[in-house]
Amino acid sequence: MAQLFDLFANKKYKTRISELQQQIEELQRENQKLETKLDKRIEKTKTAIARKQEVEEMLNRAQQRITTLENELATQREEASKKITFSGTYLLNKKSLEDIVAELGSIRSPSRTLHSIYFNTNARISDFEFEDFIDKKCIYLFDQIKSYTGKVLFYDEDHCISLAIVPPFRIERSEWITGELLDLDPLKR
Repeated sequence: MAQLFDLFANKKYKTRISELQQQIEELQRENQKLETKLDKRIEKTKTAIARKQEVEEMLNRAQQRITTLENELATQREEASKKITFSGTYLLNKKSLEDIVAELGSIRSPSRTLHSIYFNTNARISDFEFEDFIDKKCIYLFDQIKSYTGKVLFYDEDHCISLAIVPPFRIERSEWITGELLDLDPLKR
């Protein structure tokens, strides 16, 4: 009987060994799948890193180009501002200013195309929307005038007058008036 028991136990071990071998094979297949997934992820990671490096290089080149263009633009602006000239510039004393104000007071435009633009020292061109009314070149030149007291632009949409004045006294507030007459009150001191 002992021998029979031994055969039964041997058969039981063989069954267990067979089950364990199946589990090992399943685990090996699962391991193979996981290794394949891992290899794919590693490959994707390598590709992503390479792409990231390419993009960073492109970004660096673009930033260098932007910096170069900004420097060129600054240089061109500086050169352009040195080349700006104004025709008919005169120094005005009080009497001359009064005479000019009197002459400007005689100008009329029934179509209401006369603009009086007063800038105090804090005003900027961007504070107003001149696009459709005043020539861009005129506004650009007016913007280039530097003054510690403010500045005034008298302009006609029909291009009959375009006159900038830097008064000897401070312009108190910035304003833009359009009408059939020029607004000269701030200059009548």
